[in-house]
Amino acid sequence: MTITRAVRLSARKPIVERFWAKVQKATGCWAWTGVKTPDGYGRIYLPGRQAGYIYAHRFAYEAVVGPIPAGMQPPIRTSKVEATTSKRGAS
Repeated sequence: MTITRAVRLSARKPIVERFWAKVQKATGCWAWTGVKTPDGYGRIYLPGRQAGYIYAHRFAYEAVVGPIPAGMQPPIRTSKVEATTSKRGAS
């Protein structure tokens, strides 16, 4: 890691603070204003994570509810609050 990159990473705000700064809260669904995948899923850089990025809906679920149960998927739409199997979570 270069010195410049190390300084940039250490100067970053905490991940939770950076995450919520990218959420546009509204009645109903909230909009993600940060980086998105080509499929339109929000994602945020998570230092120390092997893949580097985590999907925004997964991060939100874990920050608000807690760990995602094994074999379950967090909701993508904010109208759902429980984790579901992949068949139900995609709707």
